Amino acid sequence: MSLTEEQQGVVRCADGFNLVCALPGSGKTHTSISVAEKILELSDRYSVGMVTFTKASAMEMTQRVKDRIGGGISMPEDKVKCSTFHSFVLEQWRNYKPGFVLIIGTKQSNIINRALNNSKFEGSYEDACQVLDFYGQQLYPQPVA
Repeated sequence: MSLTEEQQGVVRCADGFNLVCALPGSGKTHTSISVAEKILELSDRYSVGMVTFTKASAMEMTQRVKDRIGGGISMPEDKVKCSTFHSFVLEQWRNYKPGFVLIIGTKQSNIINRALNNSKFEGSYEDACQVLDFYGQQLYPQPVA
């Protein structure tokens, strides 16, 4: 499958910062794989992470990369990783903080509820979540006076 003129423009600018918005079925995955190939041609030190929202689309992307590699493109399989945003971030976290555990989902809810029951905090569960979100988004949070 060849690239359209617009898709070729995206691939030509693969070494810069780009945002590509397109409708379903317009060839975003095909274009992304071509961009990954172009990036890997720039240097054999590079690797590419391709992320998507669902596990099914990450698996499809992985298969399409493998199909292209089998077709002879210059993209070593170990240089391309396709995953969901969630699994990509979790992997990065584990590499950054080995031995640490992310407390999310039900574990987080249980800890917040336990803290609310054992503290003098007078706000609601939602208030507690807003406080945690506020401090969690700061690079260097300052303690409350």
